[in-house]
Order: sequence, then structure tokens, then C-alpha cells
Amino acid sequence: MKINIDRLGRRGTTLVAALLITTLSAGKANALLVDDFDDGNRDGWALVPPFNGTLNVQATGGNPGGFMYSTDNAPGGFLITQFVDQTFDLASFNGIQWDEFVYTHANSFHNSSKVLLFGTDGTIFQHTPTPGPLATWNTRYVDFDESFWFHATLSAGTMSFADVLANGQVGFIVDASSAAQGGREVGIDNVTLVESPVPEPSSIVLATLGLAGVIVLRRLHPRKSAMSVL
Repeated sequence: MKINIDRLGRRGTTLVAALLITTLSAGKANALLVDDFDDGNRDGWALVPPFNGTLNVQATGGNPGGFMYSTDNAPGGFLITQFVDQTFDLASFNGIQWDEFVYTHANSFHNSSKVLLFGTDGTIFQHTPTPGPLATWNTRYVDFDESFWFHATLSAGTMSFADVLANGQVGFIVDASSAAQGGREVGIDNVTLVESPVPEPSSIVLATLGLAGVIVLRRLHPRKSAMSVL
């Protein structure tokens, strides 16, 4: 196939530039938003017994818009939230990302929320991220690499990590506060599953770059005779 560079002109340059951008954009990670809480309701998030606490959605103050507001009001205990409305093929994703706001109180133990993956038979895998900043919204991320996860104390099932990833649910643990304080508050927003990138074949990238380079050279040297690319 022959492409006459002189005939491409401005429209051809624009076409190649668009193709180049599309090609280079391929392979970037996409994301599936689980919940941004902007509709003002809990959207299937539930408290997991036997732990006590409060769970609701605030209409404003999130990052931005609404956010899920969790309070652990049992000193020495935990508050677990689980997205029970849907199971996911988590194996299709690299990991989970969310925005978090940890409120501060005097005499209280503060830590970032722990992330949970729930299997259909009661299996629970847990990841404990490093603590994030307090009293400000910050974005957290946990990879679905099995080496980062362990069976939670409450886990009652026997599913493997791979089986949970194939058909699992997501959730969070709000850590216990100190007995002196008796309450811990955490805001969670923009819970998102981050997809695995699908790389574009390198041959297509190189071909597109080559065609774009020829057009750039032709426009820089317009007096030269017409060039053709095989």
C-alpha cells in the first residue's frame, strides 16, 4: 500500500496525529466506579455483624459531593462495611482505590481503614495499608497481588484467593478507637476498581510513529519532491 505524503496535507496530518494519540492511549488503565455516594444513599453497603457502629451517607463534604460516613462506636471493637449489592470479577482488575478522610479525636487511636475481599462462602481476605494522613481527603490504593493479603480473623470459608477474585465483594474495616475516646469516624468516597491495562501491539505503535515522523519531515521541507511510503 502506497501513501502519497504530499496529498495528505493538513487533514492527513490531523488524521495521523489522532491515530497516534489513540494508539499511545491504548494500554492506559481504565476504572470501574463502584460508588461515589453522590446520590445520597448507601447503595447496598451494609454493616457486617456482630460489630456495632453507624453507617450513613453525607450529602456534602466528600471528595467531592457525597461520601459514606462510618463511625465505630464500640471501644475495642470494629466496624465492618461490605458492598453486598454486587459481586465482581476482581481478577479483571489490578486493585481497588478509594478516597479516605480520617477524623481526629483526642486520646483516640487513628489508622487508615483496612480493605476486605469477601468470598461467597464466608471467606474473607484482608489487607492493611500503611497509615495515611489525618483530617484531609487522600487517595488510597491496594493491589490485588495475593502476597499483600491474608485470611482475616473472621474468615469462615475455604475459598482460595484466586476463587475470591473470580467472584467476590469488597468492604472495609474501620479500626477500633481507644477505650478512652469511644468512637472513631472515617469518610470513604469514590470506591473504584482499577482495571488491568491492555497494551497495544508494539508494531502498531512503531508504524504510527514512523508515519507521523515522515509527515513532519515533509512539512518541514516542502520543496522536496513527493515522497511515498510503502
